[in-house]
Amino acid sequence: MTKIRAGMSVNLWRYAGVYCAVLFGLAALSFLLGALLNLSVPSGLSIALPPMIAALREGRDYTRKTGAVIEKGPAWRVAFAMTGVVAVINVLFFIGLSFIPELREVMQVVSVAILLVVFVALLGVVLLANRYFLLLGMRKALKVIAERSEKVG
Repeated sequence: MTKIRAGMSVNLWRYAGVYCAVLFGLAALSFLLGALLNLSVPSGLSIALPPMIAALREGRDYTRKTGAVIEKGPAWRVAFAMTGVVAVINVLFFIGLSFIPELREVMQVVSVAILLVVFVALLGVVLLANRYFLLLGMRKALKVIAERSEKVG
């Protein structure tokens, strides 16, 4: 668990697990669509969907546990922490891919500066997705809690 000011916490391990599960699920879906129907999943989907789903999950779980929504400042800190997790996962994935000879040849053609610019730009998209969907998950969970309490009360 990562603590963000005065007891606010998110589980970055769970975030990483959900992120990887969605990422690998999209890869499997892309493979199946390509093999069976000659279709492809849009590449932007594999960049945006995993952090969206993982941040929604963390926001929902946080609010279910605490009954509160993180304020804007701490929400940015949580989003940065989540984006750091994504950066580590992607760097490890990139290192793993560099051991495949065919991909190593392609990586040698593209300059490191271009790769870094693309990497930082994509992390910017991930940061914004994390921040927005973390708070969206919290607000939706808070709404569900309120609706349940109205039914009971």
